[in-house]
Amino acid sequence: NLNGTQISDVVFLDSLNGLFITNNSNVYDTSYIFKTTDGGNNWFQVYKNNKDFFKISFVNSQTGFVCGGYNSYNDNLLKTTNKGSNWFSINSPSALYFKDLSMLNEDTMWIVSDNGLEGGLFQTTNGGLNWTSQFYQFNQNPDKIYMVNKNLGFMRRGETPFGSYVGRTSNGGANWILQNEDSTFYQMKFIDNLTGWLTSLTFVKKTTDGGSSWVKQSLPNVIGSIFNGAGILEFSVINKDTVFGVGGWYDDPNNVSRCIIYKTTNGGLNWGYQIPDTSFNIWQLSHVFFTDKNNGWAFRFTTKCIHTLTGGLRHNILYCD
Repeated sequence: NLNGTQISDVVFLDSLNGLFITNNSNVYDTSYIFKTTDGGNNWFQVYKNNKDFFKISFVNSQTGFVCGGYNSYNDNLLKTTNKGSNWFSINSPSALYFKDLSMLNEDTMWIVSDNGLEGGLFQTTNGGLNWTSQFYQFNQNPDKIYMVNKNLGFMRRGETPFGSYVGRTSNGGANWILQNEDSTFYQMKFIDNLTGWLTSLTFVKKTTDGGSSWVKQSLPNVIGSIFNGAGILEFSVINKDTVFGVGGWYDDPNNVSRCIIYKTTNGGLNWGYQIPDTSFNIWQLSHVFFTDKNNGWAFRFTTKCIHTLTGGLRHNILYCD
């Protein structure tokens, strides 16, 4: 029972150990960090506070970070050194909240806040002891950050009355080149310094030149459906060929909405889809995380979760390349 809060991010360290975080709707609500040690069969609370949690990420099997704040109007940057069993606060820049973070290692991290007055992009190179402001643009501060390596990185500002943009750096965030985008990315991941994907709910794009150019990829429609909401919110990259994505849905002939799990086994040249057992009654999935080609988890914003041990393949799942 999460008391009406929604899951905002998910991470798995291996086939058994995983965590999810929640955010709240007002300053009086509680947000949680939950953990599993048996592959998601059982979950237990490891931390709670009346502060939103937006992003959870691990730099290795032991050390991870969570950022948040928001409705509490008090920033929140947490760290764990024991697989998420215990969390403690670390120093952070002065801001009302942090929407996203990206880590290079335990010492070097970037965090962003889209707050107009105190927000911006900040970097630490000593584990949070000191922070440097790398970007500030008042009502257009970034709300997402993704660093591929110590030099190459991307940030974005989502749709606002003031417009949107995607920023790219090639010198670790010291300088940014901004480009206006008709649709900014929701999630971005690279498999190496050159090859990566980005998604919005309405498209998937791939780069093979470090983000200098992007090629749009096509998602399939579900055979026999009466409506297709094709799109990916979040995806999980297994290797340069295999990627899973969630966020799309379709309406079946009975006008009942069902979720779709997308999969490619050739780097996105072709995408297929998998449909979970309809008895799960999930119309859309919001988070997905695979630790290898077989072990994966997909979550609804609420507490519904499905788990596969076989890459999603089973007799009652439709799959087509």
